[in-house]
Amino acid sequence: MSEKLIEGYNEQSPPHIASASEALNYELSRQNAERYTPTLGVYKFERDEVASNQLAQLLYANYLQLRREFVIGMRWFNSREDDTDEYDNIDAQTRYFIKLAQEKAGLDAEVKMTCGMRLTPVDAVEHSLSWSMLNESMKITVQKEQADSLQILQTAAEEGRLWDQTRLVHPLDGSVSSREIIEGMMYLMGAGISETNHTEADESTYWFFTTTTKMKDLLTKLGIQTHVLVSGRIDVHDNDESHFCYVNTPEALTTLQQSTNPVHQRTTKWVESGLENSYAL
Repeated sequence: MSEKLIEGYNEQSPPHIASASEALNYELSRQNAERYTPTLGVYKFERDEVASNQLAQLLYANYLQLRREFVIGMRWFNSREDDTDEYDNIDAQTRYFIKLAQEKAGLDAEVKMTCGMRLTPVDAVEHSLSWSMLNESMKITVQKEQADSLQILQTAAEEGRLWDQTRLVHPLDGSVSSREIIEGMMYLMGAGISETNHTEADESTYWFFTTTTKMKDLLTKLGIQTHVLVSGRIDVHDNDESHFCYVNTPEALTTLQQSTNPVHQRTTKWVESGLENSYAL
């Protein structure tokens, strides 16, 4: 947590607060003393709210810390002071989604960050961070072999219906169980759908992303209809393939809700909980 953020708490917080996590718990406790502040759903906020909203500032600080730990743990970077990029600029219109869970009950109640993600509207697939992650060979493959799908996404981008989903992260230290993480991610999906699906019924909203084989297979198992445009090793030193994918979110939600598969029905419950329990700051 930055010194500037800690200094902002000096007048209203106990002197022991020295981390983003402690500050977040203190702020949630303080707000709960004044009004009910939900902690078990998904918080959502835009980048420009961070400067003016104290809770958004703390959620953002915790999310950045989790992102840094995640990218280092995944060995995407050996060392990095922070994980900010152009999507974290105020003018990027990025939406952030944070899933919290209560760790303790009663007077000792604490919350922990289960997972988080961001969605950024883009005006072209080729201008996105997810596209920039691909190597040139993968890009050429998409352009040649997936031209129709690429055009669908491009049309959606021009009409404000295309979102780049990046930095879907969670703790890697075992402090959050796999089930909590998976459930939390589906909450995030529901909250993201509630935020981005504001078009006419016949105009689908699309999310796209570059992800790992493990995540791609998990989405399939959970019943999330995912379209893969290209797969391959981005770098010769990669141990696994990466996958450039997109999801038609209204279509995926409808397919999920209509499924009779017990796993998919459980996923539906989580996604719908995210739809119903997402809180703007």
